[in-house]
Amino acid sequence: MAEKNLDGKVGLITGGSRGIGAATARRLAAAGANVALTYRHSDEQAAAVVGELKASGVQAEAFQADQGVRDEVVRMVGEVADRFGRIDILVNNAGIFLGGGPMGSLPPEDARRLWDVNVHGTVTTTVGPSRTCRTAAGSSASAPSPAGAPSPRGSPTTERPRRTSACTAVPGPMSWHRATSP
Repeated sequence: MAEKNLDGKVGLITGGSRGIGAATARRLAAAGANVALTYRHSDEQAAAVVGELKASGVQAEAFQADQGVRDEVVRMVGEVADRFGRIDILVNNAGIFLGGGPMGSLPPEDARRLWDVNVHGTVTTTVGPSRTCRTAAGSSASAPSPAGAPSPRGSPTTERPRRTSACTAVPGPMSWHRATSP
């Protein structure tokens, strides 16, 4: 079990209802952090992870948001800040992989969706709500899944969900507290 060095901290994990995101949520909770996680469709999986985290003695809640839709991301971060009072740890885990060839071979709508989720969603989750929140010391990371790595030629590509991220790390202060005055 992880050392309890995150007691009272609040972690937000995008894409936290399954896979690497859920494992990250469990690790943060084991270290004593309260956890907010996001999901797009898997509300049953999100509820199961939240139940598991709460059973370990921390506060936890799931928030539905499509990382590719800016307004949903801004709303979600605001809801997390309202519910928990702040965000000390941000793990940008949500991401998608579309297609199997070079970026130029994707239909424009797929390329746009990929960019919206993996780049704009990550940036918006990290800095977009800064106009309504004040920052303090904290940490942030993007966690691209190895499932997003291109498969070797000739290997099956439909056996598992495919994810990737345009960013690998965002250093610097990331703790958000809901502003109490303009």
